[in-house]
Amino acid sequence: MHAETVLTDSAALRWVVSERLPAGRLLDAPGDLGVLLREGVIADATLEPYAVVVRAGAGTSWSHVGERVRRALAFALGDLSTWEVEADPDGVLTQIVREVLAGPVGDLARSHGGDIEVITVSDGAVTVELKGACHGCSAAGETLHERLESAIRARYPDLREVRDRSPQPVGRGIWPRLRAGLRADAGPGSRARSS
Repeated sequence: MHAETVLTDSAALRWVVSERLPAGRLLDAPGDLGVLLREGVIADATLEPYAVVVRAGAGTSWSHVGERVRRALAFALGDLSTWEVEADPDGVLTQIVREVLAGPVGDLARSHGGDIEVITVSDGAVTVELKGACHGCSAAGETLHERLESAIRARYPDLREVRDRSPQPVGRGIWPRLRAGLRADAGPGSRARSS
């Protein structure tokens, strides 16, 4: 188990674990982890499939409680059946998407004058809209699937899909694809067939 910073929340740490966890909000847990939650040392904890995102309570410093939280998590992970979790897979996925977009994937889009806006997250599917220079860019598919989708899937393996809801740019609709198809049907020295 190791800790990582959370880009969207300076009071939180993500504790990456090897155990598969249910996605949702941790309400109670065995041992000291439950005590830390009830006493407010931990403001809240969210479970990702392979991480526990723990937000420190008001006035709590990670330099003072980090080791105690690590030990408490290590103990509690020994018996996941006693954890009380409020299931919220779409809420967890939404938070992961926001954090992925706050990091290198979003930085890449913004560095080229673009942006990626989350429209909806529902039943494991994420719908986004590409904005600015990303809209209509020839590399948009790569950014969307090879970068965004793979970064989300690395943290949320149950992701069904990432969909682009951006309106089709002028000239990128059906006619350019049809023309390309007609050209592909034409053999050397012959004219394209029309129907």
